[in-house]
Amino acid sequence: MKTQKNIIKFRINNKEYRAVKGTSILKAAGENGVYIPTLCYAPIFPPSASCRICLVEIKGQKGLRTACSTLVEEGTEVLTETENVKKARKTNLKLLYANHIGKCPTCIRFKNCEFLRLVSKYNATSKINLKLKKIDIPIDDSGVVVFDLKKCIKCRRCIWACKEYGSDVLTIKGKGFGTRISTKNGKKLKDSGCIGCKQCAQVCPVGAIFEK
Repeated sequence: MKTQKNIIKFRINNKEYRAVKGTSILKAAGENGVYIPTLCYAPIFPPSASCRICLVEIKGQKGLRTACSTLVEEGTEVLTETENVKKARKTNLKLLYANHIGKCPTCIRFKNCEFLRLVSKYNATSKINLKLKKIDIPIDDSGVVVFDLKKCIKCRRCIWACKEYGSDVLTIKGKGFGTRISTKNGKKLKDSGCIGCKQCAQVCPVGAIFEK
């Protein structure tokens, strides 16, 4: 039950709002109709702060904060569209886009892709001066879903879905741009212990995992 003691006041872009104490900035903003973009966050899973698209600025604090993993506090003043925020958000989208395989016209999610909508919204399609080593990951269609992980943006939603609702067979391996989603035992999906729940395909924001 919400009591007056549990309700705090805070500000987003110079407007006052209220939220339950212990709520993340991202959730508090959404509950008050304020949009903060994100890719890795899903309300049913713990925040991973991996995509870094939900960055915001907090008055009185140095650096930017991920709204999904930062709790709102009494008197917090959040800024969601400063030049620093927009620059960082666009750069992070560019990095993700640069490492994306770019098969959009043939992708199953082409007309309904969360990632492409944000790339377009923030005009993040321009080239970034960065040499990326492309990792060749073969398509795995051995299971009930297809893993086309060249399209993966490493949001980790599939890992959480598999852990919470499936057989907990997925993990992330590697470092930096070499990170990739993989089965824990390193085998193809059909030999991983997957129970075929298809929850990973349901939460994927791009076309990296989809049902056959």
